[in-house]
Amino acid sequence: MKFTFSFVFLSLLFLTACEKEEPNPFNNIIDQGVFVANQGKFPDGGGAITWIKDNATHETDLYSKINAATLGNTVQSIFFNAGHYFIAVNNAASVEVVDKTFKRVKTFNQLGFTRYFAAWGNKVVVSAWGAGTEKGKLYVINEALEIERTIEVEGAPEKMLVIGSDVWVSLSNGFGVDSLVARYDLPTGTLKKLTTVDKGPNSFAVDNLGRTIVLCEGYFDWLNNISIPGGLYVLAPDGSAIKLISVPQGSGNLCFNPTSQSFFFNSFSDIYQYHFGEHALITLTLPAETSSIYGLALDAPNNILYYSDPKDYASQGTVFSINLESQKSEKYPAAIAPGQIFIRN
Repeated sequence: MKFTFSFVFLSLLFLTACEKEEPNPFNNIIDQGVFVANQGKFPDGGGAITWIKDNATHETDLYSKINAATLGNTVQSIFFNAGHYFIAVNNAASVEVVDKTFKRVKTFNQLGFTRYFAAWGNKVVVSAWGAGTEKGKLYVINEALEIERTIEVEGAPEKMLVIGSDVWVSLSNGFGVDSLVARYDLPTGTLKKLTTVDKGPNSFAVDNLGRTIVLCEGYFDWLNNISIPGGLYVLAPDGSAIKLISVPQGSGNLCFNPTSQSFFFNSFSDIYQYHFGEHALITLTLPAETSSIYGLALDAPNNILYYSDPKDYASQGTVFSINLESQKSEKYPAAIAPGQIFIRN
């Protein structure tokens, strides 16, 4: 009896010692790929991050796979800087921070309707709309993952562009109709310049000559059932704006391709190419199965354009890619309502 008990005890001890912790299914470090912010089913569905790499969807809901938890309602965007991924969860008024293995390390709560990110050295700037009559805000998160500065802005801040210690902020169509871009000094939070452009400025790009371009989406006048077009502007060093061309209402996601020295952006149904100084847009040919376009991003080193198709916003969406040299297209399954796209090479 003693022998049997000792044998069983030692066997259990051996088996326990041999048990290994469940490994990260993606070999720990997640350092490259195409990351898609899926908003989730409105109004109460949880969002997700889809990870695409090596021409395949590795995981449609990467955060849940790693953390055994959901992100929350309306995942707006994802970004990476200084060793961490940052995820804006709009309706949850939060920012989730995960490490290089995508393990959650911190959550910032009660930030307002969080939108987008920009890098300021090893720091991260977050834009957020205010609720109701509250002002929008910019939050500066430092390397210690602490909010070191909060800057109030007049309007609904969208995408940003950091140049030196200044940040250009697009004040878009949030809960009103804005037509301003603002320039702030990040160390002090001081407003340096307000520039008037078309309605709905929403994104920036810098070309090969260092010119700063801002895209305005225009707006839809629901009262009179009229679509008001937007425009592309170049921002002069003194902060003034010169209009380059009118663009379709709803245009967004401006990016610059150094290979072709041209800009790309999308409307709800098309993707456009624009060469600085020209007076017409080029409309790209898309796969016939495209139903609408929500997010757009350029993998410049590989000359590949990615865009997201949310379908009906209630079922699984799709991400498409177009090789701008060969014109070959691919498609990848995503989660519900795929939107913003972030690329790490």
